[in-house]
Amino acid sequence: MSISELQAAHHQIDAINATIIWEQLSRDDLEPTNPIQYERSVQELSQFPGETLKVLFPLTPHAHRLIADALGWHEAQPLLNYIESHTNCLQSVGQMLDESSMFGVVDIEEVRALLARVPKESARMMLSLFVEAGIHKEICYQVSAIAGWNRERVAKGIKHHSQVAIACLGLLPLERGDEEVLERYLRLREIEGMAHKFGPQRRVTHKQAAYEGMRNLARLADYADTTLMEWEMEARVARDRSPEGRRWQVSAYSITLRLDGIDISLDIERDGRLLKSVPKEVRASAVYQEAKEAVQLLRDQLKRLRTNLLEMLVASEKILTVGELQNLVRLPLARKLLERLVMVSGENMFGLFDGERFVLQDLDGSLHPITQPVRVAHSYSLFQAGVLTAWQREIICRKIVQPVKQVFRELYILTPAEREAVAFSRRFAGHWVRGNIAGSLLGSRQWRLQEYDVCFKTFGTIQACVELSQASYYEGFIVGQPMLVGNIYFRSTVRSYERMWEESKKYIPLGEVPPLVFSEAMRNIDLVVSVAQIEDQQMLFCSSEVYERRRELLQALLDDLSLAGVTLDGHFAYVQGKLARYRVHLNSGAIHIEPGHYLCIVPQNWGGSHPQLFLPFADKEDTRLSEIVSKILLLLEDDRIKDESILRQIRSHI
Repeated sequence: MSISELQAAHHQIDAINATIIWEQLSRDDLEPTNPIQYERSVQELSQFPGETLKVLFPLTPHAHRLIADALGWHEAQPLLNYIESHTNCLQSVGQMLDESSMFGVVDIEEVRALLARVPKESARMMLSLFVEAGIHKEICYQVSAIAGWNRERVAKGIKHHSQVAIACLGLLPLERGDEEVLERYLRLREIEGMAHKFGPQRRVTHKQAAYEGMRNLARLADYADTTLMEWEMEARVARDRSPEGRRWQVSAYSITLRLDGIDISLDIERDGRLLKSVPKEVRASAVYQEAKEAVQLLRDQLKRLRTNLLEMLVASEKILTVGELQNLVRLPLARKLLERLVMVSGENMFGLFDGERFVLQDLDGSLHPITQPVRVAHSYSLFQAGVLTAWQREIICRKIVQPVKQVFRELYILTPAEREAVAFSRRFAGHWVRGNIAGSLLGSRQWRLQEYDVCFKTFGTIQACVELSQASYYEGFIVGQPMLVGNIYFRSTVRSYERMWEESKKYIPLGEVPPLVFSEAMRNIDLVVSVAQIEDQQMLFCSSEVYERRRELLQALLDDLSLAGVTLDGHFAYVQGKLARYRVHLNSGAIHIEPGHYLCIVPQNWGGSHPQLFLPFADKEDTRLSEIVSKILLLLEDDRIKDESILRQIRSHI
């Protein structure tokens, strides 16, 4: 069938039929092959009603240029070429293997330049047709956002958690300058915090969409990179909305925002006297509500700094230039958090950061000015330098609560068996875990489901993979059916197009995996196996690495308190009390009176803390460790126990 025959049949068919016929033309390979045929085809197509051509346009990728010219969109050809090339690039093998972008990187200035050369009506119609047909949807959504043509659609999409709409929030033109940049930044952070509402896979992509929104916002606001924008926005939150020492007045009462280490609260005074509770008059005032909002802003900032910045700095040992560190120090809360961490400069010069003097203070108290890039030290680096134990004791001695686990961070070293196995680690293989709990833990740590039985996390150019089999995605991650942990292996994310399939099956020998990547991947899987393990297993699993860190922490605490009577051996702490000798399991916290009588102590019998209890990290996930330390301290002074239910058990076995 020729184009002329299609024209003659137009009055008997609707737009959908025209589309079907045009697709038939493409299969018959009757597209124009030279300029003369092309012009003739354009003239013939232009005889059709515009509405028919508009239906055909997005559905005929082989004839986009032809139909665009027939519609009179000659000047829109550069925009059309950009849209098609962007989609082709995103679908290429290299982009598909790049986990850093979901929708592709859009050059805002390039798009603006293209739109300036295209009639507004033609550009809007072209983008609208593609979006409605679901063709080139993401890039057209982004181009429309850069032009500011779909503000309402973006707002509506965000309400429905549309990921492309979230990413496009950072592309909409700014109308109110810096204040709007801050508002959008906080909105994107709020959206990122909603990820916990979704399943493990969606949780990761939701966070990625929020990150892309911030990356787009940084480009829109002319920041050199996303990190610089984040630090600047966080500094503005602290400076403009929640500065330390900010004061409010309610009648005779004064309210002061207090930042003590990592504790953020409000001090309420009257006549210079600090009150222990909030008076009704203050509680009912609008000023108090404003003060509470300021506290919440800082607490949210604290959470972001701990989970997004500090955890990344410790886990990756990312290099901080002098300028970057100086920018961070300008953020009061970041400075207070960084001063609780051990940094390393040059060749293994370790020291606690002093933000005021901008120096590192080593174990001897010597001060070293920071004149070159530094890193927040990982426990592996401290271990390799032979100073891990010394810094553990220093942190305990100074009573420093670290914002993230650092000197007592679980450390995973390649074993001889793993080195001999070359590519696969079976360190955690054979353990059954609840799929829904495992999925939640993995998703919150940026692991994604790649195949039906493999989850992965990207560390730069290396992909860590873990096998989770015996259940489908729905049965395991959603319903919570048991899943079996299998091999852990690593492979490169850098692959060529020609050898993609061959290289995707290549594994990096475990001995060649960077130690920090290996340790952090194993730490994540250890957490999954420990927390999500099936409860009816005979013995709760706890890895040797976790036992080792707990022994180190307990020994440092006992040395600092000068407490005798506790011996740490294997999986147990042996406690010599005044009434009896006890054995406390370092994982379960179970207590036995020697030689083997079980002692039942539940939290409500003796309280969740102890006057001498101190843990050197702010991570509240390890509540079991707090319980174990409290029990040991309690049993050391068993002659002071007042609870008769506990005393009866002890007396009956001595």
